[in-house]
Amino acid sequence: MAVIKYSSYRQGDNTLKTKSGISTHFKVRDFRDPNYDEVLISEELVDLLYNLELALQKCYNLKNTPRLSIHSGYRNPDTDMAIGGYAGKHSMGLAADVNWVSSDGDRAEPEMGPRICCTLERMGHQGGIGYIEDKTYSNIHIDVRTTGKYYFDEVSRSANGWNGMNYEIGSWFNYLPKVLNGKQTNYGTTYTFNEKYYKLDAIGNQNPENLPTEPTESTREKFFV
Repeated sequence: MAVIKYSSYRQGDNTLKTKSGISTHFKVRDFRDPNYDEVLISEELVDLLYNLELALQKCYNLKNTPRLSIHSGYRNPDTDMAIGGYAGKHSMGLAADVNWVSSDGDRAEPEMGPRICCTLERMGHQGGIGYIEDKTYSNIHIDVRTTGKYYFDEVSRSANGWNGMNYEIGSWFNYLPKVLNGKQTNYGTTYTFNEKYYKLDAIGNQNPENLPTEPTESTREKFFV
């Protein structure tokens, strides 16, 4: 796994490319720790984020203007320790917390968090996927660990009968309707799941070209009504 070291001061405006040379809209500065110059970014992470963005646009007929935004990318080990109590995947350049925003920087509808989780699962992602939502923000943790898939909820769901922080998830398709159906979002609306369309339709790999050209009811997954 290739992790590239950058300087946010000298290379912050550099455009990140996939391993095959495709330019993305991500810049080095999107991943920087604001307190440090050094930035570590995994090439595999850039590839995954690029393919995830294409898959989301294709699955949900999204316009090109909304896009993935990096809320937190690389963290110096000291920063990671201060946030989570240990130096984890962020400090290795293997992780990013993302959300879906429009071109003007406003967050998109809250269902995009669950859609990101489920789309990554449909893509067969074998790294980490963490659902993060509380009263102040909503993001999805994504990492490219090589020790096997780990799906987890970073927020206490004790009110729903779950076991608090970092509850491990078997499948987002089974978990999210249980914890979110009928729950009020941070935007004052309510999650409502259409169970008829809430089925796992695995793509099998991370290539968005395997998705149908025109999304259909069965492949698009109508998570909300």
